Amino acid sequence: MPNAKKQAARRERVAAMRAGQQRAERRRNLLTIGASAASAVIVIGGVAGYIASRGGGSGEVMPPTVNGGAPVSQGPAHVVANTSGISGVTEYDTTG
Repeated sequence: MPNAKKQAARRERVAAMRAGQQRAERRRNLLTIGASAASAVIVIGGVAGYIASRGGGSGEVMPPTVNGGAPVSQGPAHVVANTSGISGVTEYDTTG
Protein backbone atom coordinates (compact mmCIF):
# COMPACT_ATOMS: atom_id res chain seq x y z
CA MET A 1 0.00 0.00 0.00
CA PRO A 2 2.89 2.42 -0.01
CA ASN A 3 2.01 3.10 -3.64
CA ALA A 4 -1.47 4.31 -2.62
CA LYS A 5 0.07 6.73 -0.10
CA LYS A 6 2.37 8.14 -2.75
CA GLN A 7 -0.52 8.62 -5.15
CA ALA A 8 -2.58 10.35 -2.46
CA ALA A 9 0.34 12.65 -1.64
CA ARG A 10 0.77 13.46 -5.35
CA ARG A 11 -2.93 14.23 -5.68
CA GLU A 12 -2.75 16.55 -2.68
CA ARG A 13 0.28 18.36 -4.14
CA VAL A 14 -1.42 18.70 -7.52
CA ALA A 15 -4.60 19.99 -5.85
CA ALA A 16 -2.56 22.52 -3.84
CA MET A 17 -0.72 23.67 -7.00
CA ARG A 18 -4.01 24.05 -8.89
CA ALA A 19 -5.52 26.04 -6.03
CA GLY A 20 -2.49 28.33 -6.03
CA GLN A 21 -2.75 28.82 -9.79
CA GLN A 22 -6.45 29.63 -9.52
CA ARG A 23 -5.75 32.23 -6.81
CA ALA A 24 -3.04 33.79 -8.97
CA GLU A 25 -5.36 33.85 -12.00
CA ARG A 26 -8.16 35.49 -9.95
CA ARG A 27 -5.68 38.09 -8.72
CA ARG A 28 -4.53 38.82 -12.29
CA ASN A 29 -8.14 39.13 -13.47
CA LEU A 30 -8.99 41.55 -10.65
CA LEU A 31 -5.92 43.67 -11.42
CA THR A 32 -6.80 43.75 -15.12
CA ILE A 33 -10.40 44.74 -14.43
CA GLY A 34 -9.30 47.37 -11.91
CA ALA A 35 -6.75 48.89 -14.29
CA SER A 36 -9.30 48.95 -17.12
CA ALA A 37 -11.90 50.62 -14.91
CA ALA A 38 -9.37 53.20 -13.70
CA SER A 39 -8.36 53.98 -17.28
CA ALA A 40 -11.99 54.40 -18.30
CA VAL A 41 -12.62 56.75 -15.36
CA ILE A 42 -9.57 58.86 -16.28
CA VAL A 43 -10.60 59.12 -19.95
CA ILE A 44 -14.22 59.97 -19.11
CA GLY A 45 -13.07 62.51 -16.52
CA GLY A 46 -10.73 64.13 -19.05
CA VAL A 47 -13.46 64.41 -21.68
CA ALA A 48 -15.94 65.79 -19.13
CA GLY A 49 -13.37 68.31 -17.90
CA TYR A 50 -12.64 69.44 -21.44
CA ILE A 51 -16.33 69.90 -22.21
CA ALA A 52 -16.91 71.77 -18.95
CA SER A 53 -13.94 74.08 -19.55
CA ARG A 54 -15.30 75.09 -22.95
CA GLY A 55 -18.40 76.45 -21.25
CA GLY A 56 -20.77 74.50 -23.45
CA GLY A 57 -21.81 77.71 -25.26
CA SER A 58 -22.07 78.34 -28.96
CA GLY A 59 -18.61 79.90 -29.06
CA GLU A 60 -20.01 83.10 -30.58
CA VAL A 61 -17.99 86.19 -29.74
CA MET A 62 -20.11 89.19 -28.79
CA PRO A 63 -18.72 92.71 -29.35
CA PRO A 64 -18.80 95.18 -26.47
CA THR A 65 -21.83 97.40 -26.13
CA VAL A 66 -21.79 100.76 -27.83
CA ASN A 67 -21.30 103.66 -25.45
CA GLY A 68 -23.05 106.99 -25.90
CA GLY A 69 -21.22 109.97 -27.29
CA ALA A 70 -20.29 111.44 -30.61
CA PRO A 71 -19.13 109.01 -33.28
CA VAL A 72 -15.52 109.23 -34.41
CA SER A 73 -15.24 110.09 -38.08
CA GLN A 74 -12.35 110.70 -40.42
CA GLY A 75 -11.82 113.88 -42.38
CA PRO A 76 -11.99 114.01 -46.18
CA ALA A 77 -9.19 112.46 -48.22
CA HIS A 78 -6.45 114.82 -49.49
CA VAL A 79 -6.23 114.76 -53.25
CA VAL A 80 -2.76 115.50 -54.71
CA ALA A 81 -1.47 116.06 -58.24
CA ASN A 82 -1.35 113.01 -60.53
CA THR A 83 2.32 112.03 -60.94
CA SER A 84 1.71 108.64 -62.54
CA GLY A 85 1.28 109.98 -66.06
CA ILE A 86 -1.93 107.99 -66.51
CA SER A 87 -4.93 110.09 -67.40
CA GLY A 88 -8.02 109.69 -65.23
CA VAL A 89 -6.09 108.55 -62.15
CA THR A 90 -6.76 110.29 -58.85
CA GLU A 91 -3.96 110.25 -56.29
CA TYR A 92 -4.42 110.69 -52.59
CA ASP A 93 -1.99 111.70 -49.83
CA THR A 94 -1.62 108.58 -47.64
CA THR A 95 1.19 109.80 -45.40
CA GLY A 96 -1.24 110.87 -42.73
